[in-house]
Amino acid sequence: MWFVNLLIFLLILYPRGYAHELERLPARDREKIEFLFTFLVQRDTLGFLLFGESKCLTFTGIPITHKEYFLPYKIEDGYKFQKKLKEAWYTWKRHEARFKHPNYLICENYVRSENEIYLQLFIFDKKKLRNTLEKYQKDFVDVLGTSFTPESFIAKLERKKKVKPLIKHDEKLLGILLGFGRDASTAFKNFDQNLEYLGKRPPGCTITPISFRGYKSSPETAELLEKYQEEIIEIEKIVKSNPFLEATLEIFCAP
Repeated sequence: MWFVNLLIFLLILYPRGYAHELERLPARDREKIEFLFTFLVQRDTLGFLLFGESKCLTFTGIPITHKEYFLPYKIEDGYKFQKKLKEAWYTWKRHEARFKHPNYLICENYVRSENEIYLQLFIFDKKKLRNTLEKYQKDFVDVLGTSFTPESFIAKLERKKKVKPLIKHDEKLLGILLGFGRDASTAFKNFDQNLEYLGKRPPGCTITPISFRGYKSSPETAELLEKYQEEIIEIEKIVKSNPFLEATLEIFCAP
């Protein structure tokens, strides 16, 4: 992950067009967009998608109505935070055309639950998605049939922008896409009652870790956990860097 430090260094010396585009935004809008990406990287798992190697999909939710507390962790003045997060998302949508992201696909899905509305966001790294589909092709064929190919799957995803119907709401396939591996995703789908909760935040780290249920005794799972532990330290450096938003957009908008 040496490229993280190099990226920050180069951005300080040689700012790219994204920094110029950010400067053209009203200061308040830039602050909201930075708030959004800080949330997605620090409190969710977008950082692993952008700066890691193994994760091709991140999934999060943004409250649209917020009569009830929605976020999966408690923070001071949570309702105000949720309102600010919603405003930040709509601010990003107003300016998104300025920041093309050809390698990243955002699928938006509005959901109503108990008189609340929230936005589900599925964000894919299409290059890593192709690698994942090729690596676990047999698992996808088992569920989706022999007509499945990585190319046709990605084409349908780009056209329909609906994830769960495309995988027939299969928990194993969703787990694989989220970076949990075959072993843990299979055990979860099979309702294994003895699964362990895996994925911890290193001491002093502010980044939300990738956590899921599985068995550390699985070589595949152990390898994934080791990678995520290495990557979370590098993501912390990005969040704490002065050009955080520029560094994030540099990757997010890469051609």
